[in-house]
Amino acid sequence: TREVKGLNFLIDSLKKIKRDDWLCFIVGPKGDQDNYLKRNVIENKLGKNVIFTGKTSEELLLSAYVATEIFVLPSKYEPFALVALEAMASGTPVIVSDRVGMSYLIEDGKNGFVVPYGDTKLMAEKINYLLDNPKIGRKLGYNARQTAKNNTWDKIARVYKSFFEGLVMCSNHPYVS
Repeated sequence: TREVKGLNFLIDSLKKIKRDDWLCFIVGPKGDQDNYLKRNVIENKLGKNVIFTGKTSEELLLSAYVATEIFVLPSKYEPFALVALEAMASGTPVIVSDRVGMSYLIEDGKNGFVVPYGDTKLMAEKINYLLDNPKIGRKLGYNARQTAKNNTWDKIARVYKSFFEGLVMCSNHPYVS
């Protein structure tokens, strides 16, 4: 649901953006929260800046990653977040909440930023920083792309396999009931 995706957190952060010349595209299928979120956007005079796209094709999504200056994933809960890795592979700096499973791949200030979930002030600061410093954003995007190259499906699958094998071994331990 959009609540799990942290879109209220994102919209509350966007209220603190200092500039007028930005657009935020909220991508994904329509959900129960859409009317509430749209009302929140309108009430906070963000209607000209925030666009709800609905579900998009894979091709359009990949094009959007490349054309975007910043990718934000403010999720309240996100086990891995392939979309963030796809954005990184496209050379886009990412800002993710600390509740996004792949946040361990983000080196704060090197290939993106990790923000504590719900910290709208810090989220807005990071967005403002990247909007005001496009050269730094491009450098972070370049580094993000390198990170993504080093985290292929094969490597990630090995990490998960090792993790799950460890769980199986623990469950066979005599002290585990």
